[in-house]
Amino acid sequence: MSQLDGSIVLIALPAIFTGIRLEPLEPQNVGFLLWMLMGYRLVQAVLVVTVGRLGDMFGRVRIYNAGFLVFTLAGVALSFDPWRGSGGAIWLILLQHRAADGLGKAPQASTYGIQPDGGHVMGWANPWVLTGLIGGAVALIAFLLIERRMKAPMVNLALFRIRAFSAGNLAGFTASLARGGLQFMIVIWL
Repeated sequence: MSQLDGSIVLIALPAIFTGIRLEPLEPQNVGFLLWMLMGYRLVQAVLVVTVGRLGDMFGRVRIYNAGFLVFTLAGVALSFDPWRGSGGAIWLILLQHRAADGLGKAPQASTYGIQPDGGHVMGWANPWVLTGLIGGAVALIAFLLIERRMKAPMVNLALFRIRAFSAGNLAGFTASLARGGLQFMIVIWL
């Protein structure tokens, strides 16, 4: 369902922007375009391990049902956008994030990094972006060090020593990266 939802949002972007009367390719609106494209995936990437662990602790069915309820309610609320223009875009982005935007800053910083910043085509030199990327890297290292010492870790890092497991994850990552890039070009630019 998550893959489907991400693809649906991508395919529907031209209609979404028409509905809120916003031209996504104008320089001042590119940020809205990028957040709508990447916001859902950002939250998904940030929460997947935590929600998986909650499923282990409280039961997968219970967590799945709670997630499905949040997903459904936010999806219904998305269809009732009361604003137009940039206000409408902000409404959609906030609901799309499913109230988890403030959780793990490196993916968020990378979203800002590919947006125009000041007189630059991209924002990789922006201090906020650099802080987010460096902070995210430090947090990842701390997470790995802490997880190695836990009796019941959120992620069993020993799995990555299994060659087939690591190769499968790498293949899945590269396939998702390629699919996302292709969808972006097909839907937005063509």
